[in-house]
Amino acid sequence: MDPKHLTREQRIEVAPAGAIQKSLDGAIDGTLISRNVIVKIIHDESGDLIFTSQHPVTIAPGGGPQPITIKKEKSAQAPYDAKLTLWVYDEETGEPLDHTSVVLKVELDEWF
Repeated sequence: MDPKHLTREQRIEVAPAGAIQKSLDGAIDGTLISRNVIVKIIHDESGDLIFTSQHPVTIAPGGGPQPITIKKEKSAQAPYDAKLTLWVYDEETGEPLDHTSVVLKVELDEWF
């Protein structure tokens, strides 16, 4: 039995943006850099922080999706079907890199 499948941690996946620049020989453009990223999920209506990533993950140009563990903020409150925005930030600079709209499909009092 694989113990990692017994965890109750909630995860999402983050990945590098679609197309990347490649040289004529097919190699990934060496000027592109990897970034350590964190995730914050905000309730659109209240502006409250609902979830945050527990640890940064490294996103590399040409790399695949990386799982990132999120945790609910202790005082987080949002109703089922609430509109949220998932933000991805550069951990070092705090620069927002991307965001997307999501909908909460679980009761927060049931979140572990």
